[in-house]
Amino acid sequence: MSPETKKDLEKELDGQELRYRLLADNVTDVIWMLDMDYLAYAYVSPSIEQLTGYTPQELLRQTLKDTLEPQSYQRVLEKLRQSHQRYLQGEDPREVIELQLKRKDGSTVWVETASRFYRDRDGKVYIIGITRDISDRRQWDDEREELIKRLEEAVAERDRLLRENKILMGLLPICAVCKRIRDENGQWHDLETYFSERTGAEFTHTICPICAEDAFPGLGSHPDSD
Repeated sequence: MSPETKKDLEKELDGQELRYRLLADNVTDVIWMLDMDYLAYAYVSPSIEQLTGYTPQELLRQTLKDTLEPQSYQRVLEKLRQSHQRYLQGEDPREVIELQLKRKDGSTVWVETASRFYRDRDGKVYIIGITRDISDRRQWDDEREELIKRLEEAVAERDRLLRENKILMGLLPICAVCKRIRDENGQWHDLETYFSERTGAEFTHTICPICAEDAFPGLGSHPDSD
C-alpha cells in the first residue's frame, strides 16, 4: 500500500469515527464499550447521565459489577461466559437482556441492553452495546400481570359461586328421617358436612323457639301475675 493510499484510508477512518462519535453523543439511548479483560468501561455516551445521574467520566472509573444490581450482574456474567465461548468458536453472538442498572441516587432503573463482541485494529476484544430505558414498559408489564391475577381470582370466585348456586338450585336427595344428603356418587353425608365441603359455608348452632319449647317446656314463659 502506497503512503498516499494509507493516508487516504486513515483519513476516511477518522471521518467515520467522527460521525459515529457525533451520533453516540446525541442519541437518547446509551452507547458503551466494555473492556473484555477487566469488565470496565472504555467508553460511555453522554446520555448515561440522563439515565443514571452518573457522568461518562464517573462511569469510566467503574466496573460492570459497580453499575449493576447483584442479580443482574450474575446474569450478565453467565451470558458473557456462554457468548464468549461461541465467539471463540467463530460465531458472532448478539445478546439482548433486561437488567437493573444502579443510579447515582441509590435507586435502580430497568434497561434493555443489546450487545456483541468487537475486535479493534490491534486485536483487542471489547463488548459494545446499546442500553435503553424500559421502566415504562416494565411498569406496564407489572400492571398487566396484576390485572391478569385479579381476573383469574374473579373467574375462580365466579366458578365457586356457580357451583354453590348449582348445589342450592338443584334437587337434593335428603333422608326424611335423619336429614342426611345423598351425593352424586350415592354416598350419604351429614347436612352440615355436605354444604361445608361444597360451598365453604360454616355453621353455628342454636335452638329455634319451637324446638326450645318442645325441649324445655315453660322455660321461656312467665305466668301472668295478679
